[in-house]
Amino acid sequence: MGAKRWIDLGVIRLQPSEPTKLAIVLMLARYFHQLKTEDFTRFYKILLPIIGVIIPILLIIKEPDLGTGVITIIIASIIFFAVGFRIRNFMIIGIIIVTCIPVIWQVMHDYQRKRVMVFLDPEKDPLGAGYNIIQSKIAIGSGGLWGKGLTKGSQSHLNFLPEHQTDFIFATFAEEFGFVGSLFLLILYSAIIVISLMIATNCRTIFSKLMVIGITSILFSHVFINIAMVMGLLPVVGVPLPFISYGGTMMVSMLIGFGLHIILASQSPARLELLKRIKVFPTQIIPANINETEYLRELPNQLATRLAQEKAKVVAQKITGEAIIIAADTVVARGRKILPKALTSEDVRYCLNILSGRRHRVYTGVCIIKKTSEQLLIRQKLVQTIVKFKKLTNQEIEFYCSIDEGINKAGGCMIHGYAEAFIPSIYGSYSNIMGLPLLETMHMLTSLGFKNNSM
Repeated sequence: MGAKRWIDLGVIRLQPSEPTKLAIVLMLARYFHQLKTEDFTRFYKILLPIIGVIIPILLIIKEPDLGTGVITIIIASIIFFAVGFRIRNFMIIGIIIVTCIPVIWQVMHDYQRKRVMVFLDPEKDPLGAGYNIIQSKIAIGSGGLWGKGLTKGSQSHLNFLPEHQTDFIFATFAEEFGFVGSLFLLILYSAIIVISLMIATNCRTIFSKLMVIGITSILFSHVFINIAMVMGLLPVVGVPLPFISYGGTMMVSMLIGFGLHIILASQSPARLELLKRIKVFPTQIIPANINETEYLRELPNQLATRLAQEKAKVVAQKITGEAIIIAADTVVARGRKILPKALTSEDVRYCLNILSGRRHRVYTGVCIIKKTSEQLLIRQKLVQTIVKFKKLTNQEIEFYCSIDEGINKAGGCMIHGYAEAFIPSIYGSYSNIMGLPLLETMHMLTSLGFKNNSM
Protein backbone atom coordinates (compact mmCIF):
# COMPACT_ATOMS: atom_id res chain seq x y z
CA MET A 1 0.00 0.00 0.00
CA GLY A 2 3.07 2.21 -0.28
CA ALA A 3 3.65 2.42 3.49
CA LYS A 4 7.25 3.13 4.53
CA ARG A 5 7.19 2.63 8.30
CA TRP A 6 10.41 0.68 8.85
CA ILE A 7 14.11 1.43 8.58
CA ASP A 8 16.23 -1.63 7.81
CA LEU A 9 19.47 -1.41 9.81
CA GLY A 10 20.69 -4.82 8.70
CA VAL A 11 20.67 -6.58 12.07
CA ILE A 12 17.34 -5.09 13.13
CA ARG A 13 14.41 -3.23 11.61
CA LEU A 14 13.36 -0.04 13.39
CA GLN A 15 9.96 1.64 13.31
CA PRO A 16 10.90 5.29 14.01
CA SER A 17 7.35 6.38 14.88
CA GLU A 18 7.47 4.35 18.12
CA PRO A 19 10.46 6.08 19.80
CA THR A 20 9.12 9.38 18.39
CA LYS A 21 6.22 9.21 20.87
CA LEU A 22 8.67 8.92 23.76
CA ALA A 23 10.82 11.71 22.32
CA ILE A 24 7.78 14.00 22.16
CA VAL A 25 7.02 13.28 25.82
CA LEU A 26 10.62 14.15 26.77
CA MET A 27 10.55 17.30 24.65
CA LEU A 28 7.29 18.61 26.15
CA ALA A 29 8.31 17.73 29.72
CA ARG A 30 11.63 19.54 29.32
CA TYR A 31 10.03 22.61 27.70
CA PHE A 32 7.29 23.08 30.29
CA HIS A 33 9.75 22.43 33.13
CA GLN A 34 11.75 25.48 32.03
CA LEU A 35 8.64 27.60 31.42
CA LYS A 36 7.27 29.86 34.14
CA THR A 37 4.05 28.58 35.71
CA GLU A 38 2.08 31.71 34.79
CA ASP A 39 2.97 31.16 31.11
CA PHE A 40 1.33 27.72 30.91
CA THR A 41 -2.04 29.21 29.92
CA ARG A 42 -0.67 31.73 27.42
CA PHE A 43 -1.27 30.50 23.90
CA TYR A 44 1.76 32.23 22.35
CA LYS A 45 4.07 30.60 24.90
CA ILE A 46 2.94 27.11 23.94
CA LEU A 47 2.89 27.75 20.20
CA LEU A 48 6.48 26.49 19.89
CA PRO A 49 5.82 23.04 21.44
CA ILE A 50 2.60 22.77 19.38
CA ILE A 51 4.67 23.23 16.22
CA GLY A 52 7.24 20.77 17.60
CA VAL A 53 4.47 18.19 17.96
CA ILE A 54 2.69 18.86 14.66
CA ILE A 55 5.80 18.32 12.49
CA PRO A 56 6.51 14.69 13.57
CA ILE A 57 2.77 13.90 13.51
CA LEU A 58 2.56 15.01 9.87
CA LEU A 59 5.62 12.91 9.02
CA ILE A 60 4.09 9.88 10.78
CA ILE A 61 0.81 10.27 8.89
CA LYS A 62 2.80 10.68 5.66
CA GLU A 63 4.37 7.19 6.11
CA PRO A 64 1.35 6.49 6.24
CA ASP A 65 0.65 5.44 9.84
CA LEU A 66 -2.65 7.02 10.82
CA GLY A 67 -2.98 5.03 14.07
CA THR A 68 0.33 6.20 15.53
CA GLY A 69 -0.43 9.74 14.38
CA VAL A 70 -3.74 9.72 16.27
CA ILE A 71 -2.07 8.28 19.38
CA THR A 72 0.62 10.98 19.27
CA ILE A 73 -2.10 13.65 19.13
CA ILE A 74 -3.78 12.09 22.19
CA ILE A 75 -0.49 11.95 24.13
CA ALA A 76 0.35 15.58 23.37
CA SER A 77 -3.20 16.70 24.24
CA ILE A 78 -3.06 14.97 27.63
CA ILE A 79 0.25 16.68 28.44
CA PHE A 80 -1.07 20.09 27.36
CA PHE A 81 -4.15 19.53 29.51
CA ALA A 82 -1.97 18.53 32.48
CA VAL A 83 -0.09 21.86 32.37
CA GLY A 84 -3.31 23.87 32.33
CA PHE A 85 -3.98 24.38 28.62
CA ARG A 86 -7.39 26.03 28.54
CA ILE A 87 -10.44 24.12 27.33
CA ARG A 88 -11.32 26.92 24.94
CA ASN A 89 -7.95 26.47 23.22
CA PHE A 90 -8.73 22.78 22.77
CA MET A 91 -12.09 23.79 21.33
CA ILE A 92 -10.42 26.18 18.89
CA ILE A 93 -8.05 23.44 17.74
CA GLY A 94 -10.98 21.00 17.53
CA ILE A 95 -12.95 23.40 15.32
CA ILE A 96 -9.91 23.81 13.07
CA ILE A 97 -9.58 20.02 12.76
CA VAL A 98 -13.30 19.60 12.00
CA THR A 99 -13.15 22.24 9.26
CA CYS A 100 -10.15 20.42 7.79
CA ILE A 101 -11.93 17.04 7.64
CA PRO A 102 -12.82 17.40 3.91
CA VAL A 103 -9.17 18.12 3.13
CA ILE A 104 -8.00 15.24 5.35
CA TRP A 105 -10.47 12.92 3.63
CA GLN A 106 -9.07 13.85 0.23
CA VAL A 107 -5.43 13.25 1.19
CA MET A 108 -6.18 9.93 2.91
CA HIS A 109 -5.19 6.77 1.04
CA ASP A 110 -7.92 4.66 -0.54
CA TYR A 111 -7.49 1.83 1.97
CA GLN A 112 -7.77 4.31 4.87
CA ARG A 113 -11.03 5.73 3.53
CA LYS A 114 -12.29 2.20 2.99
CA ARG A 115 -11.51 1.30 6.61
CA VAL A 116 -13.59 4.21 7.84
CA MET A 117 -16.53 3.23 5.63
CA VAL A 118 -16.28 -0.43 6.65
CA PHE A 119 -16.15 0.59 10.31
CA LEU A 120 -19.66 2.00 9.91
CA ASP A 121 -20.87 -1.26 8.31
CA PRO A 122 -18.39 -4.20 8.17
CA GLU A 123 -20.94 -6.36 6.31
CA LYS A 124 -20.55 -4.17 3.22
CA ASP A 125 -17.27 -5.94 2.44
CA PRO A 126 -17.17 -9.15 4.54
CA LEU A 127 -14.37 -10.75 2.51
CA GLY A 128 -12.34 -7.58 2.02
CA ALA A 129 -11.87 -4.57 4.27
CA GLY A 130 -14.49 -5.82 6.76
CA TYR A 131 -12.95 -9.29 7.08
CA ASN A 132 -10.55 -8.48 9.94
CA ILE A 133 -13.12 -6.94 12.25
CA ILE A 134 -15.72 -9.65 11.56
CA GLN A 135 -13.24 -12.42 12.40
CA SER A 136 -12.09 -10.47 15.46
CA LYS A 137 -15.63 -10.26 16.82
CA ILE A 138 -16.13 -13.99 16.17
CA ALA A 139 -12.92 -14.78 18.09
CA ILE A 140 -13.91 -12.62 21.08
CA GLY A 141 -17.44 -14.03 21.21
CA SER A 142 -16.37 -17.66 20.83
CA GLY A 143 -14.13 -17.38 23.89
CA GLY A 144 -17.18 -17.30 26.16
CA LEU A 145 -16.73 -16.91 29.89
CA TRP A 146 -13.58 -18.97 30.51
CA GLY A 147 -12.08 -19.27 27.02
CA LYS A 148 -10.97 -22.26 24.95
CA GLY A 149 -7.57 -22.59 26.60
CA LEU A 150 -4.01 -21.60 25.72
CA THR A 151 -3.15 -22.24 22.02
CA LYS A 152 -6.61 -23.77 21.44
CA GLY A 153 -8.24 -20.81 19.70
CA SER A 154 -9.55 -21.79 16.28
CA GLN A 155 -9.81 -18.30 14.79
CA SER A 156 -6.14 -17.48 15.35
CA HIS A 157 -4.44 -20.86 14.98
CA LEU A 158 -6.41 -21.80 11.86
CA ASN A 159 -5.47 -18.40 10.39
CA PHE A 160 -9.00 -17.06 10.11
CA LEU A 161 -7.89 -14.01 12.10
CA PRO A 162 -5.18 -11.94 10.35
CA GLU A 163 -2.43 -10.27 12.41
CA HIS A 164 -3.41 -12.38 15.41
CA GLN A 165 0.03 -11.93 16.99
CA THR A 166 0.18 -8.13 16.58
CA ASP A 167 -2.74 -5.73 16.12
CA PHE A 168 -5.48 -8.31 16.83
CA ILE A 169 -3.76 -10.11 19.68
CA PHE A 170 -6.47 -9.06 22.15
CA ALA A 171 -9.01 -11.03 20.09
CA THR A 172 -6.67 -14.04 20.29
CA PHE A 173 -6.31 -13.54 24.04
CA ALA A 174 -10.08 -13.22 24.53
CA GLU A 175 -10.72 -16.41 22.53
CA GLU A 176 -8.23 -18.42 24.58
CA PHE A 177 -8.90 -16.96 28.05
CA GLY A 178 -12.48 -15.76 27.72
CA PHE A 179 -14.26 -12.89 29.43
CA VAL A 180 -12.62 -13.61 32.81
CA GLY A 181 -9.09 -13.56 31.37
CA SER A 182 -9.80 -10.41 29.37
CA LEU A 183 -11.21 -8.70 32.45
CA PHE A 184 -8.10 -9.68 34.44
CA LEU A 185 -5.88 -8.21 31.71
CA LEU A 186 -7.83 -4.94 31.78
CA ILE A 187 -7.49 -4.84 35.58
CA LEU A 188 -3.70 -5.21 35.23
CA TYR A 189 -3.55 -2.36 32.73
CA SER A 190 -5.78 -0.23 34.96
CA ALA A 191 -3.54 -0.93 37.97
CA ILE A 192 -0.45 0.20 36.06
CA ILE A 193 -2.20 3.39 34.96
CA VAL A 194 -3.57 4.19 38.45
CA ILE A 195 -0.20 3.53 40.14
CA SER A 196 1.55 5.69 37.55
CA LEU A 197 -0.87 8.56 38.14
CA MET A 198 -0.33 8.22 41.90
CA ILE A 199 3.41 8.51 41.26
CA ALA A 200 2.75 11.61 39.13
CA THR A 201 0.89 13.30 41.99
CA ASN A 202 3.92 12.76 44.25
CA CYS A 203 6.44 14.15 41.79
CA ARG A 204 8.13 17.36 42.96
CA THR A 205 9.12 18.75 39.56
CA ILE A 206 7.16 19.63 36.43
CA PHE A 207 9.57 17.55 34.35
CA SER A 208 9.13 14.34 36.33
CA LYS A 209 5.36 14.81 36.63
CA LEU A 210 4.90 15.34 32.88
CA MET A 211 7.26 12.45 32.12
CA VAL A 212 5.11 10.07 34.16
CA ILE A 213 1.87 11.46 32.73
CA GLY A 214 3.20 11.28 29.18
CA ILE A 215 4.45 7.71 29.44
CA THR A 216 1.18 6.67 31.11
CA SER A 217 -0.78 8.33 28.30
CA ILE A 218 1.17 6.25 25.75
CA LEU A 219 0.07 3.10 27.56
CA PHE A 220 -3.54 4.29 27.98
CA SER A 221 -4.00 5.39 24.37
CA HIS A 222 -2.56 2.15 22.97
CA VAL A 223 -4.72 -0.03 25.23
CA PHE A 224 -7.89 1.97 24.59
CA ILE A 225 -7.53 2.23 20.81
CA ASN A 226 -6.37 -1.37 20.31
CA ILE A 227 -9.18 -2.95 22.34
CA ALA A 228 -11.82 -0.61 20.89
CA MET A 229 -10.52 -1.43 17.41
CA VAL A 230 -10.71 -5.24 17.75
CA MET A 231 -14.23 -4.92 19.22
CA GLY A 232 -15.40 -2.84 16.27
CA LEU A 233 -15.83 0.38 18.25
CA LEU A 234 -13.16 2.23 16.23
CA PRO A 235 -11.86 1.90 12.65
CA VAL A 236 -9.04 -0.58 12.10
CA VAL A 237 -5.65 1.10 12.57
CA GLY A 238 -2.23 -0.43 13.10
CA VAL A 239 -1.96 -0.02 16.89
CA PRO A 240 -0.32 -2.82 18.95
CA LEU A 241 -1.28 -3.80 22.50
CA PRO A 242 1.52 -2.79 24.94
CA PHE A 243 3.68 -5.57 26.45
CA ILE A 244 1.67 -8.27 24.62
CA SER A 245 1.70 -7.64 20.86
CA TYR A 246 4.62 -9.00 18.88
CA GLY A 247 6.79 -6.06 17.87
CA GLY A 248 10.31 -5.20 18.95
CA THR A 249 10.31 -1.42 18.51
CA MET A 250 7.07 -0.97 20.45
CA MET A 251 8.23 -3.26 23.26
CA VAL A 252 11.61 -1.54 23.58
CA SER A 253 10.00 1.92 23.57
CA MET A 254 7.55 0.97 26.34
CA LEU A 255 10.26 -0.65 28.46
CA ILE A 256 12.48 2.42 28.08
CA GLY A 257 9.57 4.68 28.99
CA PHE A 258 8.67 2.80 32.14
CA GLY A 259 12.37 2.37 32.96
CA LEU A 260 12.99 6.14 33.18
CA HIS A 261 12.50 6.02 36.91
CA ILE A 262 14.76 7.92 39.30
CA ILE A 263 13.92 7.94 42.99
CA LEU A 264 15.30 10.37 45.57
CA ALA A 265 15.38 8.74 49.01
CA SER A 266 15.19 12.07 50.81
CA GLN A 267 12.67 14.81 51.56
CA SER A 268 15.38 17.48 51.50
CA PRO A 269 14.36 20.39 49.22
CA ALA A 270 18.04 21.35 48.95
CA ARG A 271 19.03 17.96 47.51
CA LEU A 272 16.15 18.06 45.05
CA GLU A 273 17.22 21.53 43.92
CA LEU A 274 20.84 20.39 43.56
CA LEU A 275 19.81 17.45 41.37
CA LYS A 276 17.85 19.82 39.14
CA ARG A 277 21.04 21.84 38.60
CA ILE A 278 22.66 18.83 36.91
CA LYS A 279 19.46 18.06 34.96
CA VAL A 280 18.52 15.03 37.05
CA PHE A 281 14.79 15.04 37.77
CA PRO A 282 13.57 12.36 40.20
CA THR A 283 10.19 10.92 39.28
CA GLN A 284 9.43 10.08 42.88
CA ILE A 285 10.40 11.09 46.43
CA ILE A 286 10.43 8.18 48.89
CA PRO A 287 11.83 9.00 52.35
CA ALA A 288 13.57 6.04 53.98
CA ASN A 289 12.46 6.89 57.55
CA ILE A 290 15.30 4.98 59.20
CA ASN A 291 16.75 5.32 62.70
CA GLU A 292 19.59 7.84 62.34
CA THR A 293 21.00 7.43 65.85
CA GLU A 294 24.77 7.08 65.82
CA TYR A 295 26.42 3.94 67.15
CA LEU A 296 28.71 4.00 70.18
CA ARG A 297 32.16 5.28 69.16
CA GLU A 298 31.02 5.63 65.54
CA LEU A 299 33.09 8.21 63.65
CA PRO A 300 31.38 11.01 61.66
CA ASN A 301 32.53 9.66 58.28
CA GLN A 302 31.33 6.16 59.20
CA LEU A 303 27.91 7.49 60.24
CA ALA A 304 27.38 9.41 56.98
CA THR A 305 28.40 6.40 54.91
CA ARG A 306 26.24 3.93 56.83
CA LEU A 307 23.10 6.07 56.84
CA ALA A 308 23.30 6.79 53.10
CA GLN A 309 23.63 3.08 52.36
CA GLU A 310 20.79 2.12 54.71
CA LYS A 311 18.48 4.73 53.16
CA ALA A 312 19.16 3.50 49.64
CA LYS A 313 18.65 -0.17 50.53
CA VAL A 314 15.43 0.48 52.46
CA VAL A 315 13.91 2.37 49.53
CA ALA A 316 15.11 -0.30 47.07
CA GLN A 317 13.16 -2.88 49.07
CA LYS A 318 10.01 -0.73 48.99
CA ILE A 319 9.76 -0.47 45.22
CA THR A 320 9.05 -2.92 42.44
CA GLY A 321 10.46 -2.72 38.96
CA GLU A 322 13.64 -1.12 37.71
CA ALA A 323 14.81 2.18 39.17
CA ILE A 324 17.77 4.29 40.20
CA ILE A 325 17.71 5.24 43.88
CA ILE A 326 19.76 8.21 45.10
CA ALA A 327 20.32 8.45 48.86
CA ALA A 328 22.53 10.79 50.87
CA ASP A 329 23.21 11.76 54.45
CA THR A 330 25.11 14.76 55.75
CA VAL A 331 26.95 14.86 59.07
CA VAL A 332 28.54 17.96 60.63
CA ALA A 333 31.39 17.31 63.07
CA ARG A 334 33.99 19.15 65.08
CA GLY A 335 36.82 16.63 65.39
CA ARG A 336 35.20 13.33 66.44
CA LYS A 337 32.22 15.12 67.94
CA ILE A 338 29.08 14.78 65.81
CA LEU A 339 26.81 17.80 66.00
CA PRO A 340 23.08 17.03 66.23
CA LYS A 341 20.32 17.91 63.81
CA ALA A 342 18.85 20.97 65.49
CA LEU A 343 15.21 20.50 66.49
CA THR A 344 14.87 23.63 68.65
CA SER A 345 16.45 27.06 68.93
CA GLU A 346 18.39 25.74 71.94
CA ASP A 347 19.96 23.10 69.68
CA VAL A 348 20.88 25.83 67.17
CA ARG A 349 22.49 27.91 69.94
CA TYR A 350 24.43 24.87 71.18
CA CYS A 351 25.81 24.11 67.70
CA LEU A 352 26.77 27.72 66.93
CA ASN A 353 28.74 28.01 70.17
CA ILE A 354 30.75 24.93 69.13
CA LEU A 355 31.31 26.14 65.56
CA SER A 356 32.14 29.76 66.44
CA GLY A 357 35.74 30.70 65.60
CA ARG A 358 36.67 27.13 64.60
CA ARG A 359 37.03 24.85 61.62
CA HIS A 360 34.65 21.94 61.26
CA ARG A 361 34.05 19.21 58.71
CA VAL A 362 30.94 18.42 56.71
CA TYR A 363 30.68 14.78 55.61
CA THR A 364 28.16 13.64 53.01
CA GLY A 365 27.75 9.98 52.20
CA VAL A 366 26.11 9.26 48.85
CA CYS A 367 24.78 5.85 47.88
CA ILE A 368 23.21 5.19 44.48
CA ILE A 369 21.55 1.88 43.68
CA LYS A 370 20.49 0.77 40.22
CA LYS A 371 17.83 -1.86 40.72
CA THR A 372 17.17 -4.23 37.83
CA SER A 373 15.27 -7.49 37.55
CA GLU A 374 18.54 -9.38 37.92
CA GLN A 375 20.71 -7.50 40.40
CA LEU A 376 21.45 -4.45 42.52
CA LEU A 377 24.31 -2.28 41.30
CA ILE A 378 25.66 -0.08 44.10
CA ARG A 379 27.91 2.97 43.95
CA GLN A 380 28.98 4.74 47.12
CA LYS A 381 31.11 7.78 47.92
CA LEU A 382 32.03 9.85 50.96
CA VAL A 383 32.94 13.51 50.46
CA GLN A 384 34.21 15.91 53.11
CA THR A 385 34.50 19.69 53.14
CA ILE A 386 36.31 21.85 55.70
CA VAL A 387 34.39 24.97 56.75
CA LYS A 388 35.82 27.82 58.83
CA PHE A 389 33.47 29.91 61.00
CA LYS A 390 34.34 33.40 62.18
CA LYS A 391 34.09 34.22 65.87
CA LEU A 392 30.40 34.91 66.49
CA THR A 393 29.08 37.50 68.90
CA ASN A 394 26.22 36.69 71.25
CA GLN A 395 24.04 39.10 69.27
CA GLU A 396 24.75 37.21 66.02
CA ILE A 397 23.99 33.87 67.65
CA GLU A 398 20.72 35.12 69.14
CA PHE A 399 19.63 36.68 65.87
CA TYR A 400 20.32 33.47 63.96
CA CYS A 401 18.37 31.48 66.53
CA SER A 402 15.42 33.85 66.14
CA ILE A 403 15.04 33.34 62.37
CA ASP A 404 14.71 29.54 62.70
CA GLU A 405 16.89 28.92 59.66
CA GLY A 406 18.93 26.27 61.44
CA ILE A 407 15.93 24.18 62.56
CA ASN A 408 16.05 20.62 61.16
CA LYS A 409 19.54 21.23 59.81
CA ALA A 410 22.59 19.13 60.61
CA GLY A 411 24.90 21.24 62.76
CA GLY A 412 22.16 23.79 63.43
CA CYS A 413 22.87 26.05 60.46
CA MET A 414 22.21 26.37 56.75
CA ILE A 415 25.47 27.29 55.07
CA HIS A 416 23.77 28.40 51.85
CA GLY A 417 21.47 30.74 53.77
CA TYR A 418 22.09 33.59 56.22
CA ALA A 419 24.88 31.56 57.87
CA GLU A 420 26.97 32.13 54.74
CA ALA A 421 27.81 35.53 56.27
CA PHE A 422 29.61 33.68 59.10
CA ILE A 423 32.04 31.79 56.84
CA PRO A 424 35.33 33.35 55.66
CA SER A 425 36.61 30.22 53.88
CA ILE A 426 35.63 26.79 52.60
CA TYR A 427 38.02 24.01 51.56
CA GLY A 428 36.37 21.49 49.26
CA SER A 429 33.00 20.99 47.58
CA TYR A 430 30.44 23.74 48.16
CA SER A 431 27.54 21.56 47.00
CA ASN A 432 28.67 18.99 49.56
CA ILE A 433 27.86 21.32 52.46
CA MET A 434 24.45 21.93 50.86
CA GLY A 435 23.74 18.21 51.14
CA LEU A 436 24.87 16.56 47.90
CA PRO A 437 28.30 16.64 46.19
CA LEU A 438 27.30 17.10 42.55
CA LEU A 439 30.57 16.13 40.88
CA GLU A 440 30.76 12.78 42.64
CA THR A 441 27.02 12.15 42.27
CA MET A 442 27.13 12.66 38.51
CA HIS A 443 30.20 10.42 38.20
CA MET A 444 28.36 7.61 40.00
CA LEU A 445 25.22 8.06 37.91
CA THR A 446 27.27 7.97 34.72
CA SER A 447 29.03 4.78 35.83
CA LEU A 448 25.59 3.18 36.21
CA GLY A 449 24.64 4.08 32.64
CA PHE A 450 22.55 7.17 33.36
CA LYS A 451 22.58 9.94 30.76
CA ASN A 452 20.71 13.22 30.95
CA ASN A 453 19.80 15.63 28.18
CA SER A 454 22.91 17.76 28.70
CA MET A 455 25.34 14.91 28.07
